[in-house]
Amino acid sequence: MTEEKKVIEIGPDKPAPLHLPPGSIIWRWTEEMKGGGGLVIVMPCHEDQIIVTDHDTTDATAVCLFCHNTYDLTILDENDGGYGARFVVAHRQFILSLKTGKPRKRAPK
Repeated sequence: MTEEKKVIEIGPDKPAPLHLPPGSIIWRWTEEMKGGGGLVIVMPCHEDQIIVTDHDTTDATAVCLFCHNTYDLTILDENDGGYGARFVVAHRQFILSLKTGKPRKRAPK
């Protein structure tokens, strides 16, 4: 019998462990991008990784390029001039593209 891991909720000022069970929630504050036009959000798993998004984005999938953790990200208008960010641990599989040194030849038609 497998034991289910307990879902955890972590506040915006608390560090988040690298490995959390799916469904765990991590809250983060956002900052206005210098010069305006967008929001900066620190990733929950690595504080040296950030997301930059516009104010119109409300729901997205966030992926840490360092550890590959995936999250369902929701941007919430806090109705006080600021925004909050809710990360829900998703554990999705994904494939990232890579930049090559030169273009690849396409197969003939």
